[in-house]
Amino acid sequence: MHYRRHIRLIILAGLIVYLNSLKNGFVWDDVFVVINHDFIKGYKLIHQIFLKPFFYFARPEYLYYRPVVSLSYALDYTLWGLNPFGFHLTNVLLHICAALLIYRLIDLLYDDRSLSFFSGLIFTVHPINTSVVNYVTSRADILSLLFTALSLILFFQAHSHRSYILSVVCFVLAVLSKESSIILPFCLISINEIYSREKRNISRRWYFIFIGTAIVYILFRIKILRLAADILPSGKINLLSGIFTLPVIILDYLKLLYLPFGLHMLRNINILPLAGTNIFLFLILAGFTAAVLLLIFRINKNIFLALGFFLLWLLPVASISVRNPEYYLQQRAIMEEHWLYLPSIGIFIITVYLLRRITRFLGKESYKIILLLFIVYLSIITIRENSHWRNNYSLFTHTLKYVKNSITAYKNMGWVYINRQDIPEALKMYKKALGLKQDDNSKLAMYKNISYAYFLDNQLEEARNYCLKALAIQDNDADAFGQLGLIEAKADLNKAKEDWKKAAEADPLNAAAFNNLLSLSGSDKNIRQYLLDKYGSLLNKYKNFQQYKIYRALGLIYLYNNEPGLASAALKKAYQVNPYDVKINNALAVYYAQSGDFRQAVKFFKTALRLNPFEKETYLNFANLYEQWGNLKEAERLREKASTVNLFN
Repeated sequence: MHYRRHIRLIILAGLIVYLNSLKNGFVWDDVFVVINHDFIKGYKLIHQIFLKPFFYFARPEYLYYRPVVSLSYALDYTLWGLNPFGFHLTNVLLHICAALLIYRLIDLLYDDRSLSFFSGLIFTVHPINTSVVNYVTSRADILSLLFTALSLILFFQAHSHRSYILSVVCFVLAVLSKESSIILPFCLISINEIYSREKRNISRRWYFIFIGTAIVYILFRIKILRLAADILPSGKINLLSGIFTLPVIILDYLKLLYLPFGLHMLRNINILPLAGTNIFLFLILAGFTAAVLLLIFRINKNIFLALGFFLLWLLPVASISVRNPEYYLQQRAIMEEHWLYLPSIGIFIITVYLLRRITRFLGKESYKIILLLFIVYLSIITIRENSHWRNNYSLFTHTLKYVKNSITAYKNMGWVYINRQDIPEALKMYKKALGLKQDDNSKLAMYKNISYAYFLDNQLEEARNYCLKALAIQDNDADAFGQLGLIEAKADLNKAKEDWKKAAEADPLNAAAFNNLLSLSGSDKNIRQYLLDKYGSLLNKYKNFQQYKIYRALGLIYLYNNEPGLASAALKKAYQVNPYDVKINNALAVYYAQSGDFRQAVKFFKTALRLNPFEKETYLNFANLYEQWGNLKEAERLREKASTVNLFN
């Protein structure tokens, strides 16, 4: 009876505290991993999820490989389209499932229903987890925990080889959800060797299967996918400095678990310098910590298990804390609240366990009253924190109340202001970012952002100067030449053409270069021939899936130059490779509209809007179609919609 009541209460608590998160939109990287993620939008490309990195459509150099997360997005898209409500609902439901599995795992390890219930309930409502539940991109953390817990449960309650096999399968799903799950075998072996009294000889045989699976995963990433990543920081910060800083990071994390105020993204702290006093203090602290852990192990293995769980699952992020170039140049280490999603469970167990012992003199049930008050306190904070994730404006406005040294925060806030057409505030954000210590790659990006903001504000000389600063760092940067072309076009179109050609030579897929040269190709035969020669020659360079971009470019060139037959052939080839590309569907809709086939044009426009309801160009082209058709009311509605669409809030 208690078991069923506990489950109902955990589910109810999760739904109550995260109910207001269902109104939130997509924020930050959600744009790249959900909205612009073509692989999740239909079964024809679902296999590509297993062949390409997680950020393939935005930053393929980011070496994340999380196909299970992408598959969950594909399911969401099938059910909801790109309605953020559905994606947030899935996050909430998965979080509740994770909490229920934590409840089961703790009960299995400790054989203590009260301990497992209150620990699971605290996990469910704790505001430290708002950065996971509210952020669709952080679903990786939820799925990683869910499959990690399920793998451990199946292993420790195994009664047959089938259970062990399923445990290994869950380990694979965990590591395909988030890379840090690779340490699960070490966690499993440690718990089994220290605490398990039953089936040890049987379970030990499976250690090699888990370790072998981890090795196969690593080799698959390195040899097949070519996604090898450095584990240790690369020379900018002495690794020992990072190690010395870890105790401070851990103490800050512990403070957040008990006093979760001022929660925000991009949290960071000063790295402790390698000085004699610090080394001496660190050695003393390390020795003291080891002695305390040994003492705890001898006195109370239950607390040692929970504390070990906390420290073990923090290890995978220890290197990440000191290797982010945005911060290590400022001699700072980054702390992410979502990194506590799995480790925090150990602290919640210790909290309930110790509180129950300490409050015995107050009465047998007194700890329950204290814990319930603590849970109510946490729930109120969580409900309040959810509102900060409403959109990009609220998220980064809140972040900048606490973070004054993050290039990312200022840059993202700048883009928010750009999309709100508040250029002075955008420039203020960009220049604050530029004032922070950073490497040349970061400066390059900031110079281009500032140039674009000045261009929008019609301050062309300032825009040109910052473009030239960008080109001084990298003399063949496609975006800088594309931007410079936009500036030069205001006074000298010939100079602009040359800049756009330079951009196209550096990156044939540069949007500014292609779009502007395309617009000139109708009246300039030389430009038209240049584009045809350029993209025709690229078909041999771009292989397999990448070819859709070249066929799309050729189709647009033919379409813009009134060659419908050639346009149709190229666009249909592009569509065969990637039927979920918004630009291809938009272009096919325009082709059918020009051909007088309004039924097909409407079909492709609707498909394009389903694939990306935040694309202004599609609304405007669709409005033109309805206007030609004589439906002025629908045309006006679509134009009104285009004017209000703002992906960056």
